[in-house]
Amino acid sequence: MLKNKFKVLFIYPNVTTGYTFSPAIEVLSSFLKQYGQVQTSLIHVNEKYGVPFKKNKIINIVEKENPNLIAITATTFEYKEADIISRWIKESEYDGLIVLGGIHATITPHDLKDSSFDAFCIGEGEKPLLELINKIENKESIYSTKSFWFKKSDKLIKNEIAHFYEDLNDLPFHDFDIVNTSVLLDVRNGWLSISFSRGCPYNCKFCINPVLRKINNIGKKNMRSYLRIRDVDIVIEELLSLIRKYGDKIKVINLDDDLILVHKNWLLDFCKRFEEEIYKKYGIKYVINTRVDIVTDELIKLFKTSGCHELKIGVESGNDELRNDIVGKNLTREQIVKAFNIIRKYKVRTCAYFILGLPNESEETISDTIGLLKEIKPTLTRMTFLQPYEGTYLYDYCKEHKLFKRYLPKDSFTESPLEFDLIDDTTLLYYKLLLPWHLNSDVDKRYKKLLDEFRNKDYDELLNSNELVMKLDNNMSEFMEEENKDHFRYFTNNLYYYEYKEVNK
Repeated sequence: MLKNKFKVLFIYPNVTTGYTFSPAIEVLSSFLKQYGQVQTSLIHVNEKYGVPFKKNKIINIVEKENPNLIAITATTFEYKEADIISRWIKESEYDGLIVLGGIHATITPHDLKDSSFDAFCIGEGEKPLLELINKIENKESIYSTKSFWFKKSDKLIKNEIAHFYEDLNDLPFHDFDIVNTSVLLDVRNGWLSISFSRGCPYNCKFCINPVLRKINNIGKKNMRSYLRIRDVDIVIEELLSLIRKYGDKIKVINLDDDLILVHKNWLLDFCKRFEEEIYKKYGIKYVINTRVDIVTDELIKLFKTSGCHELKIGVESGNDELRNDIVGKNLTREQIVKAFNIIRKYKVRTCAYFILGLPNESEETISDTIGLLKEIKPTLTRMTFLQPYEGTYLYDYCKEHKLFKRYLPKDSFTESPLEFDLIDDTTLLYYKLLLPWHLNSDVDKRYKKLLDEFRNKDYDELLNSNELVMKLDNNMSEFMEEENKDHFRYFTNNLYYYEYKEVNK
């Protein structure tokens, strides 16, 4: 127990993505408050809704808060901004420790050397961060703290990773007070994101989960203990406490777990409790991740009756070779089609995740993806370019085959970081940007005409065509609705998602 209130200032550089929650900070904050009597605060960096990404704005808050420790979290896409913020603070009068946690620190700890940070936290950070704080408070040497790499005299001190947090039931409720939950719910149309489990047993080659298992030395023998989830009683209790606090602002609870469905008995109990205590009483629904190879009539019927609003499903590609040999999904086309048919039968929404720009991508493989999308007709489709993360199988593959460009795009929706022999950047962007039109081209000839008009545009012209494409897509969608034709379109002016608009429901 700390003698006095130790102040930790979290910083979340929520700059390149939409304004969103930070489950890591919410959990760490509540843990430090409960087990360390630590005082926490947050700088939520976001140009529109949070603190602007400006040096003077951030430094003023740091000086006002005067924390004993600054902890920043970042994904790879947020790392550049996180490092800049750390450098800004280093250039001020602040002389405390600045540490980085999150996925980027975990999978690329060697970046610490050339960064402006004092330390990186590798892996799950609750107990290691508290141990670090206790050492600082007690004026002990910090450099042997497990799960941390430190920078000292231009050398890196690398400590072994601490054992993962085994019993998630010991964790307190998320600290939703540290983020502006009320505003977040307004911005996100009532969607509250939360997670209750850790670990995933699957081996998708683009995913970071196999890397995390390797870092934690997880094999078949200890896989069961690594796949952790909080008891249903605790989960329902926390959800009800949030409903009591935020009331009608919560419309949908997004269970942002990698794959909570591996806990089958838990799932049956959760669905029953959620239906009786939340869905029937408050009309609040939930969203959950699933895989097509575990979809059954019985399961989807259970989801439907218990208040499932949407199922998020990773399909990745319509081409069998890319989906299975390159990505490692191990799913047949028949499994995918069957699963979506079952889900559609029970009128549950689907959000299908696809990746464009996989190694060996070509116009032929994209045609396979278009064909599959036409058949399964997801309610929503999220199409991203492949962004191979360091440590993953696909990162090593792309590096070995020299597929990386010389620069890293700003996000996974705008540009591909790879270059290929079978398809060029312009053609790849042509399909990504105009995917709904490709899906509709055999339904209405006007889409084919639009595709022909865009076919001769160069890369920069396509890259700067977002507003024009959105306007044309909205116009065409109005025509299709007037003519009573089902069609694909951009979802609510969002370039990241495509919607299947069923006019004839």
